[in-house]
Amino acid sequence: MRKIHQSVLFAVLFGIGVAIPSSNAQALPSTYIPAGDKRPSIVAMGLDFLVVRPLTFGLTVGGGVFWFLTLPVTALGGNVEEAGDKLFIEPGRYTFVRPLGHMDLDNSPVLGEGEEVSSAAPDR
Repeated sequence: MRKIHQSVLFAVLFGIGVAIPSSNAQALPSTYIPAGDKRPSIVAMGLDFLVVRPLTFGLTVGGGVFWFLTLPVTALGGNVEEAGDKLFIEPGRYTFVRPLGHMDLDNSPVLGEGEEVSSAAPDR
């Protein structure tokens, strides 16, 4: 009998919560994006955090392991740096450097106009 009372109470409270919209929800439509705003949507950010980042993290780790295992062959071929860039550095940049929700690393707002990512340490 107690479970029935709890269920009815929950249903009533849930119904009231759904029936009375908050004042902020009506202030702006759900698809409101200011003109010229290039920020990603909350859906894009959520999918990036929950799906894309874990996958690219796995690719980064797997690429690092694969690069290490193929190191003797790539050293003989003279392309250790190129293999490291493709197997480890690029997935790592896509995972850790790219802003949340921006799926294109080249057009992300991390870099300013005309700037490039440099692996060299800054001069001090």
